[in-house]
Amino acid sequence: MAKQRNHMVLLCFTTIYELIKIILIQVANMARQITIDAVRAFNNNYRFKRSNTEVRIIGDYEQTELRLHGNLIAYKNNTGTYLSTCGWHTVTTKERLNGLHGVHIEQKNYIWYLNGNAWNGQTVKLEDWGLFTPITN
Repeated sequence: MAKQRNHMVLLCFTTIYELIKIILIQVANMARQITIDAVRAFNNNYRFKRSNTEVRIIGDYEQTELRLHGNLIAYKNNTGTYLSTCGWHTVTTKERLNGLHGVHIEQKNYIWYLNGNAWNGQTVKLEDWGLFTPITN
């Protein structure tokens, strides 16, 4: 009888573990979908807002902004595309920025690298940071 109860407890923990795993995967996929949708809006110059992420159009399409928690992490205008972490070196900031064309951010030993170059997160013009081909509409 005790062996059967132990098996049931193990089965219960396995089921809870699987449930948690499924929930985490769904949350991760949802976050990626937000990035995909926000980047699509950013690239095509249309407004977007979901959860903590927003794309704003300034003026008569003079500037397109990508915001995370209200912080301006990327914008583009007729002079180029600009990136910033706004001081927030988070997984979500990195994910949103990595969704943009021509952006590859990775982290090694707490240092962020933008297109292979160490980057402190301050505002930079993307076209000046490694290989980049602007999207033409």
